[in-house]
Amino acid sequence: MPWTNRFTRCFLLLISLSQISEAVSTDPITIRYHTAKDDTRYADLVFVLKRSLEITESSFGPYLLKPIDLPMSESRQLENLKQDKWLDVVWSSTSDEKEQALLPARVPLRQELLGYRLLITHKDRSATWKDVKTLDDFRKVSLVQGLGWGDIALYQHSDIKVIPLRYELAFKAIHLGNVDAFPRGIMEIYPEINRFRPDLPNLIVEPTLALYYPWPYYLFVNRNNIALHKRLTTGLRTLAESGELHDILVRFFGEDIKRANLASRRIIRLENPFLPAATPTNQPEYWYKVE
Repeated sequence: MPWTNRFTRCFLLLISLSQISEAVSTDPITIRYHTAKDDTRYADLVFVLKRSLEITESSFGPYLLKPIDLPMSESRQLENLKQDKWLDVVWSSTSDEKEQALLPARVPLRQELLGYRLLITHKDRSATWKDVKTLDDFRKVSLVQGLGWGDIALYQHSDIKVIPLRYELAFKAIHLGNVDAFPRGIMEIYPEINRFRPDLPNLIVEPTLALYYPWPYYLFVNRNNIALHKRLTTGLRTLAESGELHDILVRFFGEDIKRANLASRRIIRLENPFLPAATPTNQPEYWYKVE
């Protein structure tokens, strides 16, 4: 047998063995995500992340989820992910800028329920909200948001005054009457009131208003992590199309959804100029429907 044929066959055999080894590999991949002690705001997203990995295990292999407990704002987490340092996945709202820098698994994690915002306000500010019926009315109030949050630019686009503060200080600013409202998601606001009101008794949930703006929340990965992006997208699509993603939302937040009673509130709608063109707005199974 000519040596060239033997070399070719050996080379093909090595390639074949390598592919087989990869196919049957049982070594788990480690997936690091950010966490913070005593902060349960994202327990549902950790659960969704875990389920998206569980249901793709037969196709993509075993995994190990590793929480990283470091003090990081959302903007710092995204920059960390972009630089491929300590995190492999970050959940965040989307924008063209984020989708150019990172890869989004383009399935809204909370079915867009996060786009509906209720207001934490001071208990003595009821007169402030009684006559707020339009966006122009709403522009007369002041808001607070967390440092580095993407919502800040959205509010500024609508000419709404917004003050960025550290997350914990935002509640204190409301309690002291330094700002009118802190908009929060339905799944966030009631646990936060329970957590902060014992020390800040002036906090209440405003009972008559809600804001709405399109605000899909995605899982993002580094642009070079094609395999994880494919796996998360596959898992999340399966969860959404089977109805499990909606069931998870109801399991975690069903009582809060009832309590918010969106159908009875005046809803002020804001534009989101940062919504990417690729947002899957034509897939109803991805979005929450107010009833």
